[in-house]
Amino acid sequence: MSLLNSRLAGGIGLALALSLLVGACGGGDPTATRAPAPPPTPGPTSTPTIVQQTVVVEKTVVVEKPVLQTVVVERTVVVERVVVATPRPQVVPAPEAQYGGILRVASIVANPAHFDLHQSGTVANLFPQAPMFNGIVRYNPADGGQTIAADLAHSWEVSDGSLRYTFTLRDGVTFHDGAPLTSADVVATYSRIMNPPEGIISPRKDLFRNVQEVSAVDDLTVEFVLSQPDALFLQAVALEWNVIFRKQTLEENNFDLKKLANIPGTGPFRFVNFSPGEKWDLEKNTSYWNEGLPYLDGLEIFHALPPQNTALVLAGRADIGLAVERKALELAKERGMEGIIYASSVNTSIWFNTTRDPFSDPKVRKAIDLVADHNALIQSVKAQWPLTASRWVIPRTEFSLPAAELSNLLPLREDKTDAIAEGKRLMAEAGFADGFGPIDLLARQFPTHVILAEGLQAMLKENLNIESNIRLVDSAVWAEEAARQTFDITISALGAQTFDPAEYMRTFYGTDGGANFSFYSNAALDSILDQIASESDTAKRIVLVREAADILEQDVPALELGYLTYVDIWHSDVNGVPSREAAGIYSLRRYDTVWLDR
Repeated sequence: MSLLNSRLAGGIGLALALSLLVGACGGGDPTATRAPAPPPTPGPTSTPTIVQQTVVVEKTVVVEKPVLQTVVVERTVVVERVVVATPRPQVVPAPEAQYGGILRVASIVANPAHFDLHQSGTVANLFPQAPMFNGIVRYNPADGGQTIAADLAHSWEVSDGSLRYTFTLRDGVTFHDGAPLTSADVVATYSRIMNPPEGIISPRKDLFRNVQEVSAVDDLTVEFVLSQPDALFLQAVALEWNVIFRKQTLEENNFDLKKLANIPGTGPFRFVNFSPGEKWDLEKNTSYWNEGLPYLDGLEIFHALPPQNTALVLAGRADIGLAVERKALELAKERGMEGIIYASSVNTSIWFNTTRDPFSDPKVRKAIDLVADHNALIQSVKAQWPLTASRWVIPRTEFSLPAAELSNLLPLREDKTDAIAEGKRLMAEAGFADGFGPIDLLARQFPTHVILAEGLQAMLKENLNIESNIRLVDSAVWAEEAARQTFDITISALGAQTFDPAEYMRTFYGTDGGANFSFYSNAALDSILDQIASESDTAKRIVLVREAADILEQDVPALELGYLTYVDIWHSDVNGVPSREAAGIYSLRRYDTVWLDR
């Protein structure tokens, strides 16, 4: 059974993630059939938590009438639901690990536009800030993210037909400023994520579209009530983006943490310093709740885009390089170093602004899709930006088309003769036989994106007589610029959170999707995506995914080039680096299990 199949068999699964065990109350736990995680270590003793209770009321009412006396007994039945919290597997210290040392990370980051992790969608925030925080649950580094493990919640139960998730928090957890963690912090955090105040951006709120209510049962118990079963819910909670902030911190900053570099977290490392354009410095949290972790004394996370991050590691100036050049893996292994290749849910596309003419016309979008040489564009950035061609679905999964069938689709054929002819026909039909322009072609000021922009510009001019002006903006502010909808076409890499089509297809193409920078909306597609999310049968899901892909094939909201594969490399004395086989790029970035053999 494939990894994704194993997730679906349990009704949940991911590429950034982790968990197990059967719910003791009501409906079954959707993680129940996943591969077993490491056995749990003794944790806090669980006590029953009463989450609902009513009172018995019994009274006798005497009604006097001239002839008849009637006795009416009113009775309210006791309803009491008791959830007994079962400790879940958690990350535990490795007996062979050594303590001490500073891990130097050559990270693929630039200056972040701000410091609010919830409002961000870029690794410029996630990579350096994730080590400072925790979530309620987490993806398990012990198995590369295939299961979900306990984190700030040492236990949870799924009940009421998988509509109610009850999390029991650890007692004694403190934020870096010494304040105790309570359920109020969790409720404040998720309330902001799901229903952001005016002026607050929440790119991942759609992941919780089925959550009706989140509430504090008591100081250490939090309950989420769903409107319908959701196979993605536990995965969404486990994402490292959805860290827990202190309620007071949010309130004191009007729920906007963009300007606060030193945000109190509960994580294994604490903020020390941020040097713009250079690095982040973090130190060990000596009061960390997970006794024995972390092993490291601290982290230095350098700003280093490819090929600089590759050079830093190969020269010995950094211990580990994240998202380095593909060719770096061979060079590293020649030097006795370690490394991995892993897939991602990061989609590199040319996004049409469907709210602006003439790109509101599917014929114009389809014409551009046909005349653009997908294969040539992919080859032009292959060395630094390796893409696997796709068509609406992440490649090499049970949902994707076979490679031979994919390559035979008209837009992806090596011979472009027929595709260009059809593109010109559609342009003439749309009333633009002589072309148009100039259009605004927006791209991140990132080397590979500049190459893609220049290549597309030439193809549009040569094949459809579309003139364009390339406008470059800094990567850190691209999302805000694109959100203003002032462009005609833009080029960017955008990441979904999971490898599940219910999530990533909605993220990119669903109405109000967190990374829908085509501003595309189709009610029929949204309905199908809802069905995919609630369906547990893989065969039925495959049919539904194909229906969704057919809609996108007709409307072409974006020219989808492909999904990125990534490479990390590190020196042989760095231990405990997660395999990332199921985590992709966005999770397992906490470094609490990494140690140095020096």
